[in-house]
Parts: sequence; C-alpha cells; structure tokens
Amino acid sequence: MKKLVFILSVIVFAACGSKEEQRKEEEVNPHSKEQMQKDITAMEKELFGSNGTIADEDKGMKMIGLYSDFVGLFPDDPNCPKYLFLAADIAGAIDKPRIRVQNYTKILEKYPDYDKNGSIEYLLALTYDSDLDQREEAKKHYENVIKTGKDTNLVRDASVRMES
Repeated sequence: MKKLVFILSVIVFAACGSKEEQRKEEEVNPHSKEQMQKDITAMEKELFGSNGTIADEDKGMKMIGLYSDFVGLFPDDPNCPKYLFLAADIAGAIDKPRIRVQNYTKILEKYPDYDKNGSIEYLLALTYDSDLDQREEAKKHYENVIKTGKDTNLVRDASVRMES
C-alpha cells in the first residue's frame, strides 16, 4: 500500500511539474507566431500612420521591443532580418543610434545571407561615423563595404568617407 501511495505521489508530482513547465513556457511565449505577426502588423499601422513618419518615441520603443521579441522567439523565421532592419530604422528615427547599431550588427552576424547586408554594412558604418562619432569603428565597416560591396554607389561613398 505504501508503494502505491508513493507511486501515485510521484505521478501527481510529475504531472504538476509538467503543467508548471507549460505555464512558464506560456509566460515566456504568450503568443503564437501568427498572433505576434498580427500584433506587429497592427502596431506598424498605428506607429507609421498615414504619412510614414514616427512621432512618438514610446511607441517606437515598443515597436522595437516587439520586433526584438519576435526575433528572440522565432530566430529562423525569414522575416527576422527584415524586422531587425525595421527596428534599426525606427531607432534612427527616434535618435537611438546604439539600438540601431545593435540591430544592424545582429543582422550581419545572424543572417549573413540577407540580401540587404551590403547596405546594412554601409548604414552601420555611417551610424558609427555620423551619430556616434566613432571614426575608427566606422572605418572598419567602410572597408568591408569597399571589399565586399556589390553596389558601386555604396563602394564609392564608402571610399569618399574613408578619405575624409
């Protein structure tokens, strides 16, 4: 009888543990991928409005957070580099150059095959150069644009900025 009570206790404890794990997972990921994408679309409409400009820094930061949450939860989704790029764009619009750098860097490191990486490398250099006044860091990225750049306009611009 004692063995039966013990076994039942273990089963009940294990069942409660798995429900606790499920509850914790739901707290970490309260939305499905589809719901998060709907939330992103709705917030984008609200943030960008009809004229495409961002006027509210708090809403901009919330949008950046939503993009970041999505990328953290679903890093293999093909929208991730686009969301990081948009987050960087918003960060630039609300004068948050460090957040802009973080997002550009994450794209280059985690999504090396993203088709806009040449432009992103240039924008990263430009952010270091113009917004953060970190000329040496900017030069590294300008050099990468010159070495690997396929867009001749960006290569030319990076070369000019290297000389100035």
